[in-house]
Amino acid sequence: MSTIRIVRNPQHDRTDTRGLNDTRLSWSARGLLAFLLIHPEIHTYKALLQTTATSLEECQAIAQELMRYGHIMLEEDPT
Repeated sequence: MSTIRIVRNPQHDRTDTRGLNDTRLSWSARGLLAFLLIHPEIHTYKALLQTTATSLEECQAIAQELMRYGHIMLEEDPT
């Protein structure tokens, strides 16, 4: 399972919401980004799936979109 990490700007002491205005992102991606920004305790697909009716495949596709534009990073958990 992957760990989802928000890409944060170390120069900001507040949550950086500029990604929500990124017009390259779909509304689904903006929604997931907003959710992850306000719920920092959600950092795995397993935890994310407990909060939504969205499928794992759809969550992964949205996460890939966020990763493509530099808003999150996915880290493989060592097993």
